[in-house]
Amino acid sequence: MRQSVSILAVIALAMPVPVTAQESTAPESTAPEIDFGDDTSQFARDGECDDSRFEGSGMTDTLLLESDIGHDATDCRVAFEQERLRVKATAPQQAAETVTVPIGLIDFGNDSGSYPNDAECDDARFVGDGMAKDLVTDTIGKDASDCRRAFEEGRVKLNALYADPTDENPIDFGVNTAAFANDGECDDIRFTGDYASGLIYLAEDIGRDANDCRNAVEAGTATWQGKTATPNYGMITSQPAESGPEFDT
Repeated sequence: MRQSVSILAVIALAMPVPVTAQESTAPESTAPEIDFGDDTSQFARDGECDDSRFEGSGMTDTLLLESDIGHDATDCRVAFEQERLRVKATAPQQAAETVTVPIGLIDFGNDSGSYPNDAECDDARFVGDGMAKDLVTDTIGKDASDCRRAFEEGRVKLNALYADPTDENPIDFGVNTAAFANDGECDDIRFTGDYASGLIYLAEDIGRDANDCRNAVEAGTATWQGKTATPNYGMITSQPAESGPEFDT
């Protein structure tokens, strides 16, 4: 009998002990949740990430466009998973902040741009669902009918970066993610100076060249031209296009 008890004890010791959920010591995943967006960029699925929220060897070598943020998902996801990309510490946001301004205080300008009356607002001072996809600074103040209609319908609002500065709310210079940030020249069309005639202003540089523009304003070589419909453009880069279809107002 004593021998049988010893054998049972050995068998019991040899049997595996189940591990309950409370006893599990496996660490929980701390990987960040990243919304890579979709693949609607014209450069999607070309093997290079064109989303300026990221940086690393998996990025394209060409100029990054603001319109590609969140629209090159597959390329950026693959490169991120291969550890060839990382999220920038100061990544630009997909949705720009807006400011509520009465329509009577906005100078929409005229319809002398390349794409008037095509039912899309091409004026980079505005943001929203009613905006054209690819913007250039040369059409600021030159798509009045489209932008006014979209503003009245609530499809666009004034970009908060264009709010007139006050003592309580000074100029928002933005961040330093422009391709030519920290090169000693203010590339943001919200500012102007004697240097403006030699610059090519890009829509994706609005609010993205903070240090250069802040230094220029403090030095007195640049001044705020804000949401005026007739900014000092510098060099004109766009080519005239045929007018789009007319829409009844």
